[in-house]
Amino acid sequence: MTTPIKISEIDELGPDNKEARQLMSALQKAVDTSLGLDFSSNDNLDNEEIWNNCGIGKDHLGKFAFADIKDDGKYFRVTLRNKEDLEHEDKKFNSLVNSVSSDRNLN
Repeated sequence: MTTPIKISEIDELGPDNKEARQLMSALQKAVDTSLGLDFSSNDNLDNEEIWNNCGIGKDHLGKFAFADIKDDGKYFRVTLRNKEDLEHEDKKFNSLVNSVSSDRNLN
C-alpha cells in the first residue's frame, strides 16, 4: 500500500522551497544531468518527458535531489543529499522500522 503524498509535502519539494532549490543547484553543478538525454531531434526538446530525469524527493532521512543518467548503455540514478541528514542514520532507520512494525501484525 502506498502512502499518498500530502499537498504540504509537494510544496516542500517544489521550487519555492529553499532547501529543495539548494539541493537541485548542487546536483546540477556536480552531475552532468544531460547524460542519456536524446537531443538528436529538435522534436525531443519540446517533449516534457525528456526533462523529467531530475527531481527532488524525501524519505526518512530528509530531502534529496536525484538524476537518472545513462552512461555506456546503462542507466543509473544519482542521488545527492545534505551530509547532515545522514547523521544518526541508524537511529532514524530503526525508528522508521519500529513505526512500521508496530502498525502491522507480522504473524
